[in-house]
Formats: sequence, C-alpha cells, structure tokens
Amino acid sequence: MARAYQKYIYPKFKVVEAEKWIEYDLGNGDKLVGCVDAIAEDGCIVEHKSVGSDITEQYEYNLLWDEQITAYMMMTGARKVYYTVCRKPTIRLKKDETEEEFFNRMVAWYDEDTDFKIRLLELYRTDDEVEQFRDDLMLMVDEMRHAGYYYKNTCHCNMYGRRCEYSSICLNYDPNQDYVEFVKEEEYEPTED
Repeated sequence: MARAYQKYIYPKFKVVEAEKWIEYDLGNGDKLVGCVDAIAEDGCIVEHKSVGSDITEQYEYNLLWDEQITAYMMMTGARKVYYTVCRKPTIRLKKDETEEEFFNRMVAWYDEDTDFKIRLLELYRTDDEVEQFRDDLMLMVDEMRHAGYYYKNTCHCNMYGRRCEYSSICLNYDPNQDYVEFVKEEEYEPTED
C-alpha cells in the first residue's frame, strides 16, 4: 500500500504535517476538537481511508453527505479536502513464493485496475453548505446543553464489522449487558460483583 501511495497519491500534493490536532471554537465555551490525518502544503486537510472493496461511483457519491469532511472544512476555513482511498490487498503470499516475489506481485496488483484500488478525491463544499452544517451543529449543541438530549449516530452502530463501543450508552445505559465499554457516569453505580 505504501508503494501505491508513493506512486499514485503523493506526487499530487505535499504533506507538511501529520496527525495534527485541530480545534474550533463553537462559542459559549464549546469547542469541536479532532485529529486530522495530515495537512497539505496548501492548508487543506488530507484524510486517508482504506477499504475492503473496489472504489466505486457509489463510494464517491456517499462522500457528498460525509459530515466529517464538512466539519474539517468548517474547522479550517478551507473548502477542499484531499481524500485518499486505498483498497486493502486481496492477494496473499503463495505457498512457495518468496517475500520479494510476493512484494512484486502486490505492486503489480495495484497497477491493474488502479482507479478501483487507489484514488485521490478532491472534495469540495460551498460556503453555504459549511454554514448550514455549522447552524445544524449549533442546534444540536444547544439541545444537548439545555434539554439534555443526545443524538444517536445509528449509521455507525456496526462499523468495522463490530459493535460500537458506545452501544451501552445508546441501549438504555444498561451496565449489565454483555457488551459494555462505556456507561453514563451519573447513572452508573458499581455493584459488589
């Protein structure tokens, strides 16, 4: 994958910072904080993703609704994000194959049907789209602060082929369920088990 990035992605822009924490003041003492994969020389965020299947038009279409991208644009003021997508290899080391032979076969694998395996997408949002996102976010922040209402992000409940580590919070804060990683502090009282 690294060789494919060197060949197909990194000649197109220059990274000046990696794993950069960014912060955005929402006002009223609230901040949105996140860590971005990288910052390019032109000040735009670089987001790296790996996928288990081909990079299709549907994948690109779904990015039009990706709120993470819009949040990055709100936080940085840039209206473009470099979004790199790389398919995880589907080939494996053969029984009598050397590591060097396997490496060369892997490099060749990325060179075949490249657009389905590794891509750089430049994603854009208009000022109006970013402002609408900020307005919607501020409404949610206000509801959380004043009404105690917290939105559930149900589109990520089974992401990465596993249960969300916050499921115990969304499922009635039951600390006795089989899969518990987080509980709401003020409602949880440890037992003597």
